Amino acid sequence: MADFAACGNRLVRLSGSQNIERAARFELHEPAGPVEKPELKMWLAVRTDLELSRGKLAVQAMHAAGWLHLIVAQDRPDLMREYIDSATPKVAVGVGSAAALDRAEREAKAAGIPCFAVADAGRTEIASGTRTVCMFGPAYRDDLPEYLRRLRLLTSQREVTQR
Repeated sequence: MADFAACGNRLVRLSGSQNIERAARFELHEPAGPVEKPELKMWLAVRTDLELSRGKLAVQAMHAAGWLHLIVAQDRPDLMREYIDSATPKVAVGVGSAAALDRAEREAKAAGIPCFAVADAGRTEIASGTRTVCMFGPAYRDDLPEYLRRLRLLTSQREVTQR
């Protein structure tokens, strides 16, 4: 029958004099520096199937961010204050179709995460009513539904058609 000894927050099996000596020397090592807290973020889901110029995409993102900030400030002021105090991080992710953008919006709403989707007015590059982006948050990544957590970062210029 083996004996066990508590060493810090671990149990060490004692079987023979060498293990007993190791257990006596065992030190619990704390992580170096403070443990980072999760960060509140907002995500911008961008349709990658649309041919948007960089300027058009920037304006669509501004519409989404502006409206979502106003909505959250009005409906959940404590959440907005916490988000503002955390340096307001944002992440851009890509979705490949209108259906994927709609799903991102549905998933956010179902999880109680604030969101705002932009439908273009149709004055310049795309047809009126075309949904281009959806911004959701602030939220902690771990609180996102699985579908939203799996969206990939929008990382290359090729993902958004250049004009």
